[in-house]
Amino acid sequence: MIGRSISLVVSVGLILALAGPSLATPIQWRVADGGNDHFYNVVGVTKGISWSDANAAAIARGSGWHLVTITSAAENAFVFNLVAGKPQFWACCTNGNAQGPWIGATKSGTGPFQWVTGEPFSYTNWASGQPSGIGDRITLFGANAPQGPTWSNIGGNSTTVVSYVIETEQAESLVGVIEEPSCAGSAGVSNIRGYAFSTINGISLDRIVSVTFDRATKQKSTTDLACCSTRGDVHQVFPVAPARSGFSGIFNWCLLTPGKHTISVEFLSGSGQTLTLTRDFLSYCEHPDAPFLQAGAFDWANASGSCASGAAGSIVCEPKADVCSGQVRYEWSQASQGLVLRSGCVPDATNPPPPPDCSDTVTVETGTAK
Repeated sequence: MIGRSISLVVSVGLILALAGPSLATPIQWRVADGGNDHFYNVVGVTKGISWSDANAAAIARGSGWHLVTITSAAENAFVFNLVAGKPQFWACCTNGNAQGPWIGATKSGTGPFQWVTGEPFSYTNWASGQPSGIGDRITLFGANAPQGPTWSNIGGNSTTVVSYVIETEQAESLVGVIEEPSCAGSAGVSNIRGYAFSTINGISLDRIVSVTFDRATKQKSTTDLACCSTRGDVHQVFPVAPARSGFSGIFNWCLLTPGKHTISVEFLSGSGQTLTLTRDFLSYCEHPDAPFLQAGAFDWANASGSCASGAAGSIVCEPKADVCSGQVRYEWSQASQGLVLRSGCVPDATNPPPPPDCSDTVTVETGTAK
């Protein structure tokens, strides 16, 4: 089997699906581009929002998010570019002026404005005639224009503002675990599964670039793997993890030679960061003589007379008579976050798994921005 291509089977569409609308991916203002490496994001609301509610929502997201603080002309230009040309973030137009998103400045009474982070309030970009009145909060402002990079002060209880800009100084890390396969051995047709997420709330990890077996050898496969399934257990332990952080697919372990192998799963985050998880595992074949399992690409169409989606997200196949008798049924398991064989060929007791001689430790290889 050395040197042949190996295919991974994933149940895209039947089992795993992305959640509904997602937040826009935060944008990093990189030092290489003259920035500070902070992440920024714009949050739009369907109805108006007060400054205090926007501030509370920013903090509640975790990952160090807060309303944006603008301390230089370059940063002001960067922030404005996040909302420029996007009318959904502007309340337009009162007396020809447009109200933009909240930023993280506040004052009490007649005192001076201050940033929510305590940074010096030394840079300003007030519009002509601003600040005026008793407004104790600041928004971006389009003076006699639908949009503009200048500032205006208004009352923080105003709910005419329809967006806010947030910022975090926290550095991004990618966290991931391969839960299966494990050193207990993987036999027949079973799962590749685990979870992964970014520590920056709002950055999605919605793509697995490749799954590779036995890197640097001839017995290798690279393929995409479906992502992401609901993992409430992960979210409970890591609140910053999105609800859908799991990945899973089914694989025919009979396509690998019995014994010790390595598996590597590479992830790509919405910010361009990569993460590779690598672990050792043991593979063996429960029923090595079954043509149904030995099909090089685990070809459902050729190995079965029919294959269809069953109840509760299951996949039910009727193998051809010369392959296997009876139905082969895979069901989605919430516990394992993957497809589990519920009925099919009986495991061959004469072909036990090899003794465990590897570690369940996952090696984490952090990639670089692409």
